[in-house]
Amino acid sequence: MLRTIDNERQFFDAETFAILDKQFAASARRVNVVRIAVLSMLALAAALYAPHLTPALTTANLVILAPMLAWAIGQNFVAHRDGIVAPALSMANIVVDISATSIFLLAYGVFGDPNLAVKSPIFSLYFIILATRPFTGSARLAAIASCLAASEYAVVVV
Repeated sequence: MLRTIDNERQFFDAETFAILDKQFAASARRVNVVRIAVLSMLALAAALYAPHLTPALTTANLVILAPMLAWAIGQNFVAHRDGIVAPALSMANIVVDISATSIFLLAYGVFGDPNLAVKSPIFSLYFIILATRPFTGSARLAAIASCLAASEYAVVVV
């Protein structure tokens, strides 16, 4: 039986596909560990800078970071424990990560100083998210992430 990955024109037999599925799951788990590390550093930075930020920005940091961190940690206990990752989870992570970054930038621009939005560590999240996409082994998902990040950033700056 031949199957395809991401509707690409490369065909694999069932044994090869099973191996690729396991490698995809392992890479998704590694990317999630990176996600948890980055979010933890951002939460620490938000806590350290909280006395210097407006109450609205501090609230925005909490409202956005807490659910994202819970989402990432929850994945380790629910989605990644069996060694199989649904493709829908990868797509959901792309949308959640990039949209949360855009919301952060928008909140920093609206409730603080627009210069702070692009000079804060949050801006670098776009590049971190895009840099981790190739590790999932899907050119289609990497392209979707790039287009989503560019279009959401265009909306934020306008």
